[in-house]
Amino acid sequence: MFTAQLEQAVASAKSRPDLDHISRLLWKGYGEGLVTDSAAEAITTAIEARRLVFGSRRPLQSSNPALAAPKRPRTANRQASLERRRKAANSGLVPSRLAVHFTTGELAVLAVVAGEVKRRGLCEWPLDRIAALAGVCRTTVQNALRQAKKLNLLTVTERRYRGRASGFNTVRITDALWLSWLRLGGGYKNLNTTNNRYRNSKEKDVQNDFCSTNVPSLMVHCSHSNRGTDYDDSSGIR
Repeated sequence: MFTAQLEQAVASAKSRPDLDHISRLLWKGYGEGLVTDSAAEAITTAIEARRLVFGSRRPLQSSNPALAAPKRPRTANRQASLERRRKAANSGLVPSRLAVHFTTGELAVLAVVAGEVKRRGLCEWPLDRIAALAGVCRTTVQNALRQAKKLNLLTVTERRYRGRASGFNTVRITDALWLSWLRLGGGYKNLNTTNNRYRNSKEKDVQNDFCSTNVPSLMVHCSHSNRGTDYDDSSGIR
């Protein structure tokens, strides 16, 4: 009777923990004399065979799309999105004192918003457009705005209308340092640096032309060994 119950339990087991529980009952019954040696060996073999089935079985996938595991969203060109993200994050539109509080993706979002604020004074773009320009997902845009709002760097005003679709949120930068940074042209500029090699070569050419001219009095004046002496400028002779 007890042996038949164990065999039935092994056949109907649905997981490895169930088999472990049945194995403990088996050897407990064997110790009490309820299971013979041959029956214990047969049930043990059946338990191990069921263990192999559970070990090789893959988790069942739900037919309901709502219950399926969420997939990571992928853009058509991930490399292009990554380049846009890095370019926006390194545009310099967010001061370094503020940038340290955000990730690269969030910094790219704030740079896109700051560029629009610098141009129009506010940003009324939808989240999807900001995400596309920054090379991130919609959730990253929401996280960036939420964190910036928490740090009192900007305000987000919702525009809800009764009986019709709501408008896009209005984002305004309120941090004085950030606004000053944008007014001063925040962002990296292309500086026209002096070509020192060209400049030095031109100075050397001028000096050679000057020294090659026949101006004795001026050449004597340039001599360091004759400082403090009187000269006759008319003849160039001391």
